[in-house]
Amino acid sequence: MKASVQLRKFSPKATIAKVYFRVRDGKIDMKVASNLTIDSNYWDSDKLGYKAETPEEVGMSSVLLEKEGNIYLNSFCFGYRPKELATATKRSQFNKTIQTILASIYADYYEGADIEWLNNKISSLLHTDEQEPSAEQDEQEGNENPLTSDKEAMKQMVRQTAQSEQDTKTAVEYFELYLKISDFNDWHRQAQTAVMQKVKRFEAWLQLMSGDADYKLYLAFFDKQGTQTYLDYISHEHEYRDENPEHFAQFKLAKSIDIRPMSPNTLSCSAKRLFMFLNWCVKNGYLKSADFRNVTLDQEVYGTPYYLTIEERDKVFYHDFSQNPRLDFHRDKFMFQCLIGCRSNDLNLLTWNHIVEAEYIEYIPHKNLLHGKTDLVRCPLCDKAKEILDRLDPEMPYLFVRYCNDLYRTDIKKILKEVGIDRKVTVLDPLTRKAVQKPLYEVAATHLARRTFIGNIYRQVHDPALIASLTGHCEQSKSFARYRAIDDDVKRDVLKLIQ
Repeated sequence: MKASVQLRKFSPKATIAKVYFRVRDGKIDMKVASNLTIDSNYWDSDKLGYKAETPEEVGMSSVLLEKEGNIYLNSFCFGYRPKELATATKRSQFNKTIQTILASIYADYYEGADIEWLNNKISSLLHTDEQEPSAEQDEQEGNENPLTSDKEAMKQMVRQTAQSEQDTKTAVEYFELYLKISDFNDWHRQAQTAVMQKVKRFEAWLQLMSGDADYKLYLAFFDKQGTQTYLDYISHEHEYRDENPEHFAQFKLAKSIDIRPMSPNTLSCSAKRLFMFLNWCVKNGYLKSADFRNVTLDQEVYGTPYYLTIEERDKVFYHDFSQNPRLDFHRDKFMFQCLIGCRSNDLNLLTWNHIVEAEYIEYIPHKNLLHGKTDLVRCPLCDKAKEILDRLDPEMPYLFVRYCNDLYRTDIKKILKEVGIDRKVTVLDPLTRKAVQKPLYEVAATHLARRTFIGNIYRQVHDPALIASLTGHCEQSKSFARYRAIDDDVKRDVLKLIQ
């Protein structure tokens, strides 16, 4: 078992942080927030407490500006000096409290201890005479309570963005108007509605952090700094939710769906959707400044598509899964998808009526339909695809019985692993954007089938228009352009012919 101490800031821009105690033992990982707070500028991660010296105690020769008390200059550096300066007594008591809690956790931990035990342990020790000085004691010592100090900073922020003369509606109310009068298709409307819900939660978060339950978020907030604060919030929202479950309970959200860690690509995409709304506000005169456009967004980055070779595909096609009927079924489903190149959502909607002349499959891609495109995809059925169709039940309304997509994805990984498709492929970690090497079966998902179809055709026929007619891609789409990295492989094969 290992016990540790961590800090978590109250907001992305804040310096005041709450102290968390974490216990890990094998698969057990518990983390509980305490009521201890500290200015993170003073935290010593090695000593797990206040640093031995504060800036005022270092004794450097400095020049304090008369009107700017938070600025210091000296022969070495200049910068910002935090307002919160803890007394020696407070630092000593704070450090002692942390060490007491850690010692007690180590002494009393037992197999089967849960998060309720950890929470009770921390709470009981913090309600002794050895807890940190009260707000009254701090005031007597000439110091602000860190939590109060942080909330005062948040109050100042919300006061600066209070309703101005031109504001007649809150940001959320303008967003509702935007959704009401805009001619969106279903897909865009859902995407923009999700952004509006994030804005609502951000407003509630500002209310919580400022201590002002009546605060309203107006459009004037979204200048460059305010917009960046919003983006910082949504990128850490999953952490705030874990730390404040009672606050987020009001939104009745599924934990696995709406609030989760964001990759840089996802954050950039969400920001662009917010900018669409803010640009509409500027265009219609609701927002006077377009300073939000000065926020710098990370460029969206995607790796080169990996796919099954024809040899690997056929190895899966001919493998005997008769001992596991579900894997056998999902193998056929996956192979059929590899042979016609459709998306998983389209595959689930295919019926026998989509089979034309027993030789073709015709459908309108659902994604294209949401974007107002009705071009028909017509793909010939090869012998392997026909063989799979012969094994299906013609009495069923859909070609393939629909299990949940998560189960289908999981089974694809199992299928490839059992067949031995374990060659290493280079993928981009969505959170770090660093290239990592992983076995293909570990990263396989439903879209691997579509990549397999496109990749193998593109190796043989360099005709984007032809491939687009088979897949429903736009010839100029960024996703389709990624497959052109295959050209390098083709060039190498050609050069081998003249060696």
